[in-house]
Amino acid sequence: MFSFFKKKEKSEKKEDFEQEYKGIKIIHRIADITKETTDCIVNAANGSLAHGGGVAYAISKAGGKELNQDSRKWIKDHGTIETGETAYTSKGNLACNNYCIHTVGPIWRGGKENEDKLLRDAVRNAFIRASELEQNSISIPAISSGIFGYPLKRACIQIARGTKEYIDNQEEYKNTLSEIVMCNLIPKTSYELQEQCVKILVEEEEEKKKATEDPKEPEEGKIQEQDGEEDPEKEDSHEKEVTEEGEVTDKMSNMRLSEDQEEQDGP
Repeated sequence: MFSFFKKKEKSEKKEDFEQEYKGIKIIHRIADITKETTDCIVNAANGSLAHGGGVAYAISKAGGKELNQDSRKWIKDHGTIETGETAYTSKGNLACNNYCIHTVGPIWRGGKENEDKLLRDAVRNAFIRASELEQNSISIPAISSGIFGYPLKRACIQIARGTKEYIDNQEEYKNTLSEIVMCNLIPKTSYELQEQCVKILVEEEEEKKKATEDPKEPEEGKIQEQDGEEDPEKEDSHEKEVTEEGEVTDKMSNMRLSEDQEEQDGP
């Protein structure tokens, strides 16, 4: 059901790493997203669909005239795209089968402008859009982790969580996806995303399941108290405390008596 990965050395062949979560296959692939043959791909876009740098530039260049014309038309018809939201265009000359989905991830501003939630939204909404278009497979890069300056590990955590949020609620979103490809050209990015997906999609779920199946046993003393019996050791310690308290009280009483006697006797 779940698979675990081992980070590969540079000299090793860059093979796909696969895992499955709630019926959806997730593939981590070190590759050029413009050459992906999934039903659709995701572009890490800006709000004006001006594909000027990073992954967006590569997709724009490979997609050609048709994709860029469609991008301009979308902005003309719908206006700029809010951060966390999506648009879609034809694939142009891209290798994918049907569409290019443009999702707007947040620019990193130190974590003070709700970037984490916006990144999760951008990922989840890309998958929602794909299902609205009745796509079966999708390739998505590590949104915001490039020229938008998002710290890599933090970005990968949010991408994994956004993916989990979508899959956990797939019935609500009328999911049509059976395969999600996390496609990144840089090995370091791919390995980091693999690691976070294993932690969030696999390990956290297993911990929750274990906690549900094996609740912690109450302490021995608490069980005995519930049954109407008191812990003998606890009772002993209580008696010792009372004895010690009694000795202190007696000493204090003796000291007060002695002081009172001195006052009465005078110098």
